[in-house]
Amino acid sequence: MFVFNVFDISASAYVEKTEMETICEKLDLPIAPPLGEIIVPEDIDAILALAEGKSALNPATEREGLVWVRRSGDDRVSFKTISNRFLAKYEE
Repeated sequence: MFVFNVFDISASAYVEKTEMETICEKLDLPIAPPLGEIIVPEDIDAILALAEGKSALNPATEREGLVWVRRSGDDRVSFKTISNRFLAKYEE
């Protein structure tokens, strides 16, 4: 299991990145490794192409996709791009 965000139920909001890091450190939970700073392309085909590739955690397998996150806390915006190669494994 890897943590990529923490939601504070009492506050109905995601916690700031630094608070998430503190929580994960105290609970000895690993944080999902970021792939780095990537600018979101304006073209959907380019976004889908970036979702393709090998997993950063297990290079022997295709990744499920990418989670895009901008800012943190109340200003947080995120979405997920699912890899078409990953989805193709489940087509019949």
